[in-house]
Amino acid sequence: MVPVGDPIVDAISRLPAAQAALHVLCRVTGLRMALVARVTPESWTACAVLDDAGFGLEVGMTLDVTTTYCRDVSQSRAPLLVANGGQDPRFSGHPGLLLHGIHTYIAVPLMSLDGQALGTLCALDPEPRPVSNEVVSLFELLARLIALELEADDRQRQQALLLEQRASAVRALGESERRLRFLDRLGQETRALAQPEAVLALTARSLGEHLDAGRCSYARVTDDGDQFTIVHDWTSSRGPSWAGTYRLEQFGPRAYADLHAGRTLVVHDVPSELCGADGGDTFASLGIEALVCCPRVKDGRLLALMVVQQDYPRSWQPAEVALIEEVVERSWSYVESLQLQHALRETDRLKDEFLATLAHELRNPLAPIRSGLELLDRTPPDSVVATRARAVMGRQLSHLVRLVDDLMDVSRVNRGKIHLQHELVDVAAVIASAVETSAPAIHAASHDLSVGLPAGRLMLMADPVRLSQVFSNILMNAAKYTPRGGRIDVTGERHGDAVHVRVTDNGVGIRVDMVPRVFEMFTQAGPTQDRAQGGLGIGLTLVRRLVEMHGGTVSAHSDGLGRGTSVTVVLPVVEVGPSISDERLAPIEQRARPRVPGRRVLIVDDHADGAELLSLLLVEHGHDVAIASSGEAALDLLATFRPSLVFLDIGLPGISGYDVARHVRDDPDQAGTTLVAMTGWGSDDDKQRASEAGFDLHLTKPVDPAVLGAVLHELQTRGPRDQTGRH
Repeated sequence: MVPVGDPIVDAISRLPAAQAALHVLCRVTGLRMALVARVTPESWTACAVLDDAGFGLEVGMTLDVTTTYCRDVSQSRAPLLVANGGQDPRFSGHPGLLLHGIHTYIAVPLMSLDGQALGTLCALDPEPRPVSNEVVSLFELLARLIALELEADDRQRQQALLLEQRASAVRALGESERRLRFLDRLGQETRALAQPEAVLALTARSLGEHLDAGRCSYARVTDDGDQFTIVHDWTSSRGPSWAGTYRLEQFGPRAYADLHAGRTLVVHDVPSELCGADGGDTFASLGIEALVCCPRVKDGRLLALMVVQQDYPRSWQPAEVALIEEVVERSWSYVESLQLQHALRETDRLKDEFLATLAHELRNPLAPIRSGLELLDRTPPDSVVATRARAVMGRQLSHLVRLVDDLMDVSRVNRGKIHLQHELVDVAAVIASAVETSAPAIHAASHDLSVGLPAGRLMLMADPVRLSQVFSNILMNAAKYTPRGGRIDVTGERHGDAVHVRVTDNGVGIRVDMVPRVFEMFTQAGPTQDRAQGGLGIGLTLVRRLVEMHGGTVSAHSDGLGRGTSVTVVLPVVEVGPSISDERLAPIEQRARPRVPGRRVLIVDDHADGAELLSLLLVEHGHDVAIASSGEAALDLLATFRPSLVFLDIGLPGISGYDVARHVRDDPDQAGTTLVAMTGWGSDDDKQRASEAGFDLHLTKPVDPAVLGAVLHELQTRGPRDQTGRH
């Protein structure tokens, strides 16, 4: 038997979702009865019932579980359909038919969110009825909704229980209704704050006002426990702040001993309770005649103090002292847990994200560098191929250097190790230098760049090298997150004593919720989930730090994904001079790629340098090569170029490499195509995912040319796939 008051039965019977689900099931299936049953190995209990078939079953009624179809569903944890029990040899002798007369039955297991079997959601009829497997998904969806509402109901009940326990504890302390309102209001207000100092400042003000005190202060104690620093103090009369550092021994041996022992120091009348040697003179010099000082001690060490004081004698009531202790415990516990939890979560997240992304960012430039070295070994030094290879290697080496430099610069800025070399510099000269630095990235993506600054020379007192670094980082970020052939505009406007320089692109944009975070360390503003456009997320962090060091501000704006982005830098102007004219950088023309007879090989990679060098290397091996920089272009070339071998990057803009691979495997005309994943992502999960998408091999960048040669030889020996997809 099920114990009276089974909490699961009680909870399900209260759920509106349960009864609504039963109505939906009967209406959709045409069956005349539906129910939610609590099923255990020993019992069966009706939790919710819709009975239009006249079974007479009601909530709370029980059946012998061994006579029910529900036991089969609960044990197997799988759906069960019985269309006509009398005609189905599997169920013609089942007790559900023989004892209960159920000819038609559909059920799915009801599982809790943590995977525990709770029972079944079922619909049934005493007459044979047509049923379809297609309704099982509806049953499963409704069972999931019931489980979700059950979980929510449980959480609400737990929360209500905790609130009641808390309220009971407060009432046990004999607190007044005013104290309860104060604690509740203070809790709500502090929970809305994210910064610890703001929480403590609000606590000091609220506590002082509530107790009608003269002053309320909080202080942090030094590691040696001998000094404390008042960080903030609230006064009723708006008198002078006592913020500063004091020696604890100045306030006498009683205060020193009590506070280090974790005991609250309560003094009602300083002149009558403390002589000069006991700290009376120090308190008197500060105008303190009554005080309550509550310490925060953790692991035997005095960490902080909260002091409520009066400039006249005051008889502190036990309820007042208890309230101060309660508020101090809550506020400091909240602050400490907030700091610890945030620090742990953020440290773990940033560590994992940074290491994974750093590995990816290093692999991309290393791949063409390794391929270039192989080409230099195989070709004459003065050949066109060698010249092109050296150019690509130089660009990629510059990328690596810039990556490391940005990392080091952020570290130096954070530690205050960067010193600006200020001089008078024209905004136009800074922008021109930044454009020159970022031009290769902009040209490589065939972006259209325009630069326009207002008439009149705009002079800054700034470090030209660091400001050029600011704008080149912004420009390269715009180039990276703008699809090929996009537009980037640099404009400037004079507003009072400041110049506003805005870099606007028509690229992929930023999720609105991510805009406030784009300048945080390691934040990646790109929208893609396949990591096609990922980065370390340090460029804009460095931008913000350097701009702030120049006395300026930087902000970002985007209307959302696909709506482009604008980054605005505001810098103080010290002098006005001649103007600069608009500039326009034309995109570089794509160079023709050499092609020789041989095996047809398609390279699909949005990393242009890596694709180009791999192409040169494959041409040297005697293959006919074509290159696509996106999934869409790859699909076009697959139909026209008809390659027998495809080197395919995974992280592509738009259509991912996985989707391209699935397209190839779904096309019978391309069944003989060999697919090789060549990507910077090389975990076991990545390799498994590539295999499931239909790749024959998975190579992690940078690929050793010797390994590539061995792979080509193996594939040549193995031959193309046959029409069944086998080699």
